[in-house]
Amino acid sequence: MRLCGWEIVGGRPPAKKYIFLCAPHTSNFDALWLFIGARGLNMRPRVLIKSTFHVFPVKWLFNALGGIPVDRSSKSFGLAQQLVEYAKSHDELELVITPEGSRSYRKFWKTGFYQIALAAEIPVFLVSVDYPSGTIKIAQEPTPITGDRESDMAHIRKYYEGVRGKYPDQFGPITLRPERKKAGS
Repeated sequence: MRLCGWEIVGGRPPAKKYIFLCAPHTSNFDALWLFIGARGLNMRPRVLIKSTFHVFPVKWLFNALGGIPVDRSSKSFGLAQQLVEYAKSHDELELVITPEGSRSYRKFWKTGFYQIALAAEIPVFLVSVDYPSGTIKIAQEPTPITGDRESDMAHIRKYYEGVRGKYPDQFGPITLRPERKKAGS
């Protein structure tokens, strides 16, 4: 990383189970830098990857890197709930989530990280990938995920102020998708 002009600020979080909320995610290289840095910190992060990428010949690479294949063709498969159960049944979990869910511009962040953190009661550590400075910054204190979405997101927005991805125009606003109205409400 140093040879390529990158550095890591911060270190391994003081927890055995956590979510790394990593943004901005505007390039496939974001994951590469994060994995190289994580290995340098003796971490084994798990990351969600489209199942279409889990094919020969690169399947072995994504598995070795901790990839969890995700079928995004179905909206009703309950991935967040599956990850909550996974987190509750394991003593250790280093889960990396890119809240945009894509490398292209998104109006809203996906809410899975928020649902998982609340339901599994695991901390969220913010990670930024800033291309102009060549810095991956890992927060050493967990971000509060309290259930008060507006307050929690204000804290997250402040952390990512001034951070620029490889393609800055693809990093959308830091806001969660509005909650859906429940039937009968």
